Amino acid sequence: MLGHWHSYTMQAAGKTGGIPTAGLVFWHPLQEELDILPTGQTITNTGNWTYDIVDGVPCATKSNGNAHINATNSEGIPTGSATRTLSIWLMRLYDNASMVCGWGSQAGAVSERWLYRTATGAVFPPPYQPSGFSAAIGVWHHYATSYDGTRVRSYIDGVLVRTVTPDVATTTAAPYIGASSWQYGFRVAAMRIYDRALKSSEIKELSKEFSPIAANRLTMARPGLLMAAKPPFVEGVEVVDPDYVEDC
Repeated sequence: MLGHWHSYTMQAAGKTGGIPTAGLVFWHPLQEELDILPTGQTITNTGNWTYDIVDGVPCATKSNGNAHINATNSEGIPTGSATRTLSIWLMRLYDNASMVCGWGSQAGAVSERWLYRTATGAVFPPPYQPSGFSAAIGVWHHYATSYDGTRVRSYIDGVLVRTVTPDVATTTAAPYIGASSWQYGFRVAAMRIYDRALKSSEIKELSKEFSPIAANRLTMARPGLLMAAKPPFVEGVEVVDPDYVEDC
C-alpha cells in the first residue's frame, strides 16, 4: 500500500551490507502490493500475488497462473546499448518455463531484450547463461547481469560466472515482473535496475541483502565452477576475466 515505504529501509530482513543506490532507476521491494514504487514509477498489478517471508526473504509469490506486474512507462530505463545492471532474488517453484522479469522485447532476439526466465533450470537468456548451471527448485539465489558497453557479465550469489561480448540493442519497453502468457510460478524479491554497470564488489553487497535459512546450491558442470554449499551463502572460485579491471 502507499505510504509504507519506510518499511523498505535497508535495515530490514537480514541486510548485511551496503546496497548500491547510485544509478538506481527502478526498484520494486516486492514486500507488498504497490501502486507507486520507491523510485517513482507507477505500476499496475494483475492477478494474485502472495506476499510473505520465505526462508528469511520478504518476497512475492506468483502461483501457477496469470499474474504480472508492469510499470506504466519506460522513463529512465536503459535501452539500446546503454550501460545497465539487473539484479533480483529468485526461487523457482516449477520445472517449467516462465518469464520472471525484465524489459525490452519478450519474444525478440537476445539483443532486443534484457530479462530473467525459468526454463529447466536456466535463468539467464543465452548466451549469458553459464554452461552447466541448473537452478534447483525451492532454493533462493541472487542473480545479477551487468553491461558496461562492451561486455555482459553474469553473477550468481555474488560470483562472476560468465563474461561475453554480445551485441546489445534493447528495445524501449517498460519493466515487468511475470508475464500473462507464462503461467508457471516462482518467488521473487528486490528487483533493481541500474543505469550503470555495477562493480563486482557492489554486486556482492546485493547478494548479501537477505540471509536465507536454506543453503544455496549451485550445480556447475565445468571444472573450476563447482561450488560447495555453505550456509547462508555459496562460496566458490570466481571466474577470472583477465580484461576486467575495476576500482575497489
